[in-house]
Amino acid sequence: MDEADPQILAIQSALPQLASVLKHDFVPYLSSVMETLMADAIKSVDMKVVTAKEAELENADDDESGGNEMKKMTLSIRGVEGPLQIHMNTAVLENKISALTIIKSLAHTLGPLMSDYVDTIANLFVTELMHNQISSHIRKIATKTLSLLLMSAKDREQMKKLMVLYLPGFASSLKVYLERLDFNTTKWLTLELSRCVKHFYNFKNELWLSDQYAIEMLDLLSKIVETVQLDKAERLSQF
Repeated sequence: MDEADPQILAIQSALPQLASVLKHDFVPYLSSVMETLMADAIKSVDMKVVTAKEAELENADDDESGGNEMKKMTLSIRGVEGPLQIHMNTAVLENKISALTIIKSLAHTLGPLMSDYVDTIANLFVTELMHNQISSHIRKIATKTLSLLLMSAKDREQMKKLMVLYLPGFASSLKVYLERLDFNTTKWLTLELSRCVKHFYNFKNELWLSDQYAIEMLDLLSKIVETVQLDKAERLSQF
């Protein structure tokens, strides 16, 4: 079955419902299911921008070969000679988003039954997908899955290791969007970070965050508050 076949998405979308009904009985199938989903999740979405001449040559090649799965959009930009074309493999993008959505749903449905796959998922989501430059949807799904992976951890030690992985990822993303003064993205990233932290509220007298990370995160959150206040004051001064 071709990856662009809509039947793939239809079949995969039924997996969370099956997991919800079967629970423990779904676990024997998790290995093959996760193998397929992770394969889609790690695929690279081919995207490139070509000049008018390059686009003309590629279009001619496509006509001769019968075309391909790349979707094309033509843009005209002032100051740039000739139109530009953006080429993207949308079938891979759709399958990738579908796989991430299903992984998120499975983590929510199965909880600790997913613990064997939590580390692999978290590494991919934090190191690559929450910083994805092609799709904001991919970034959001990956980031919103992180708190669910904490609920799916097998024990407190695994939860602690996950937070050691999470914090640099959140810090990196927050710094990028704060520099852009993108307060909407900064807000939901901060909310997702707080959802992750809430899982540790009952870790009384148990160290789960190093002094270094605590200081760095407090400094970053203070900078966010300061930047928002300065931006607000600047906007009000214009009236």
